[in-house]
Amino acid sequence: MPNVGASTLLDYLSVFDNDFNGSIPEPLPPKLKLLWLRGNDVEKTIPTEIGLLTDLENIGLSRNLLSGQLPTEIGLLLNLTSLITKDNVLTGALPTELGLLTKLVSFESGNTFFTGTIPTEFGNLVKIEQLRLKTNKLSGTVPSELGALVRMNWLDLSNNRLEGTIPTELGNLEQIERLQLNGNEMNGVVSDNICALMQMSSLDRLW
Repeated sequence: MPNVGASTLLDYLSVFDNDFNGSIPEPLPPKLKLLWLRGNDVEKTIPTEIGLLTDLENIGLSRNLLSGQLPTEIGLLLNLTSLITKDNVLTGALPTELGLLTKLVSFESGNTFFTGTIPTEFGNLVKIEQLRLKTNKLSGTVPSELGALVRMNWLDLSNNRLEGTIPTELGNLEQIERLQLNGNEMNGVVSDNICALMQMSSLDRLW
């Protein structure tokens, strides 16, 4: 990746669908609002210094070779509305600090290798519309706190290692269009309000 750190006025960096390799450049321009590097061969880790870019609104890092953990410092990016890190080799637990991103509308990190539980702090993401974490190694139960995310229209937790029942609180997701829980180890009785959710005209898919 080219070194763009000296570009102090740069606020939009989009080089997706190329053949760039190497690591994410450090430092990054301090005024960045958009960072799109998807569809390259960028490797190594996401630098913790990304937490210094407090103007960032949109991060797109999907379809690269990034490894290591998602840095907790991303929780400092309080203007972030979109975080897309799917199709990488990321590992470790999902940081609880992501629950601080109260402007976040979309978080997609499917087809990676996250382990551990889904943080209950995700219930603070009051503006989120899409939470897509399919095909990881997430375990534990689906947090009941997700039922507070009433703007959600797409919840995809498929192909993980989740267990337990579907929380009755998910019946509060009246804007939901796609609810994907397939490919887990869940069990129990489906509650009446979840059954009612299935009858909603807005629901396109329930897997």
